[in-house]
Amino acid sequence: MAVAICDRGKLALSAVYCYYDVAFSRLSPGVFSILTQIQLCRDWHMRYVYLGYYVAGSPHMSYKAQYQPHERIVSGRWRAESGERRAESVERRAESVERRAESVERRAEGGERRA
Repeated sequence: MAVAICDRGKLALSAVYCYYDVAFSRLSPGVFSILTQIQLCRDWHMRYVYLGYYVAGSPHMSYKAQYQPHERIVSGRWRAESGERRAESVERRAESVERRAESVERRAEGGERRA
């Protein structure tokens, strides 16, 4: 359904690329991928997840600003960015994605049928 490619460094995990079957778009596999990478960083005692370049105004990269807190390089220096999205909101979204993933697993195992 989805593949995420990342590089593991000493202090950070770099999210290189994620691709998925568009038939599963409603399950937000890209979000699930990033949240999984965040959890891997916690498990491995790493400080950062690097989501790659952010280009303001680019519809293909705007999702990166949703993850808070985050830092950006501005004029060659890392700068903390504040945002409106709160940690509780991210956590609720993570729980929702996890529930949807569990539902997909149950259907794949034949335990649940779609109407």
